[in-house]
Amino acid sequence: MFETDPNMGADLVRREMTVREFLESATAVGELVVVTCGGWPTCTVHIDSEDYFRMPADIAHRKVLNSSFGSIKVTTREPLPMDVPVRFVDC
Repeated sequence: MFETDPNMGADLVRREMTVREFLESATAVGELVVVTCGGWPTCTVHIDSEDYFRMPADIAHRKVLNSSFGSIKVTTREPLPMDVPVRFVDC
């Protein structure tokens, strides 16, 4: 994943971000994140409060390739599962 620095004017600088950097700058409190590697789910992260979350260190330091929004089915006590919004981060 690349971040563009708008403060650089005409000489926009793009830099790679780690999963931790991306989650610290792009997520909101209460958000659910599914981290994938090569499209396979690796871990989930729930953003409890501003910039507070836990994940394995080896995943936190990987470079983000892309990010998207979607949903996952979650089983509840109701007869049918419900769709829950989620951010997918591939590294």
